[in-house]
Amino acid sequence: MSSFLKEIEKDYELFNISQGEIIELFKFNPDVYDTFTRLTNSANRVYPQQCELQGKKPNEFEMISIKKDRSGKCYLEIIGADNHTRVIIHQDDAKEEDYFGIIGTKMSEEHLAVEMDDFQTQKLKHANISSRFLKEEPSPINLYEEMDGKKLIEYYRYLNDYLNVNTTIEEYNEPENITGPVARIFESTTPRVHPVVDYIIRKEALMKQNPKEVIKFKGNKTGREYDTYIYERDGFTLAIAEPISGVEYQYNLNLGHVDRSDSTLIREMVRSALEAEEKVVMLDDAIIRKNHTTMNVFNENLDVFLNNAHSSKLFKNKVENAKAVYK
Repeated sequence: MSSFLKEIEKDYELFNISQGEIIELFKFNPDVYDTFTRLTNSANRVYPQQCELQGKKPNEFEMISIKKDRSGKCYLEIIGADNHTRVIIHQDDAKEEDYFGIIGTKMSEEHLAVEMDDFQTQKLKHANISSRFLKEEPSPINLYEEMDGKKLIEYYRYLNDYLNVNTTIEEYNEPENITGPVARIFESTTPRVHPVVDYIIRKEALMKQNPKEVIKFKGNKTGREYDTYIYERDGFTLAIAEPISGVEYQYNLNLGHVDRSDSTLIREMVRSALEAEEKVVMLDDAIIRKNHTTMNVFNENLDVFLNNAHSSKLFKNKVENAKAVYK
């Protein structure tokens, strides 16, 4: 039996482009997802019921990741739609002690191949295909091919080329009260309801809007990092300072009619916004801060700020007020 994970291991550096090495943006073929669903059902007998209670479908997974165990071997982590059920697929020659402390039901690649083979056999039976068209002894499952390993590698190579744009790094002076017990300049004090959306997903959405430049800012006290995406829209230069962590506020900045080629001035304007005290931020209409919620809301806000969409009336009004600053 071929090993999907051993093949992936050869190009593992491709997957280490974001926190968690998430591969959920890649679309496996339906048979793979159906097999993953069987595995989560096997790991947790009440998995379908838990998904139903949360209004989710069992074959829509919270996260699928490639990671490495203590000895450096790749393994696959599948987190079910209920955000609770976890399945760990490890290589057949993996050592049990390398998985102590890793939460999830452990299964070998051989077990995965058996499940996949059984699923395909059942699928053929239900299709009522005459036995004379079927091989008496089917070939062993090739996991690398069945799980579209080649396409997965190609997809992540594309992500590396597409997302890892050249960025320059700038330092900004965080406000004096950034570390104070009461004033939380950057981070929202509202309790988080939704899980943090991984940066690679947010970054892909921001890149699809065709920024002219990306500038990385790093705080001189806490090391808070913001990737700032510079756009041109309707004669305005716009900037979105996106926190890498996803916990702090996102800054939507209308920089006015500054020439986009004036990189020095743009850097100074963004730096000024990030360094501004709370009272300044609240009074300046050209600075709009947003909390992070779901990816759907994230995309809607991008569309409002950059493309004059009307999905959010309150945010739309703020965007119009930001433009009015320069009239």
